[in-house]
Amino acid sequence: MYRHAPEGYDCPFCAVVRGGERPPWTFRDDVVWLDGTTTAWVNGRWWEHNPGNVIVVPNQHVENIYELERELAADVHETARRMALAMKTAYECGGISTRQHNEPVGTRKSGTTTSTSSRAGRETISTAWRTG
Repeated sequence: MYRHAPEGYDCPFCAVVRGGERPPWTFRDDVVWLDGTTTAWVNGRWWEHNPGNVIVVPNQHVENIYELERELAADVHETARRMALAMKTAYECGGISTRQHNEPVGTRKSGTTTSTSSRAGRETISTAWRTG
């Protein structure tokens, strides 16, 4: 199918699922959800005007949405829904946005992610991640 990861690629999302840290971006204490199929953590690179952004990933490595099985996709979506409800309560935000990223042009080298962000109506969400 559509694969872009180089041979021997060490997926940074899988490292978090395994209990590792990716300083300065992700620390073990950032993990807010872990079950048998998904993991979610607060993203240290929040959008400028958003008080929260949560990354949701399947616990098994899935390079992109094209390889994501239906049942696992439902689990990822359910975790994103739970995170959205938690953010509505915690931040009293006016809305929630979810984004799903795939392939290098979609800001992902390898590993499919879904991000859930609180929305206050004043933010600008770009298509490129800040890198530092």
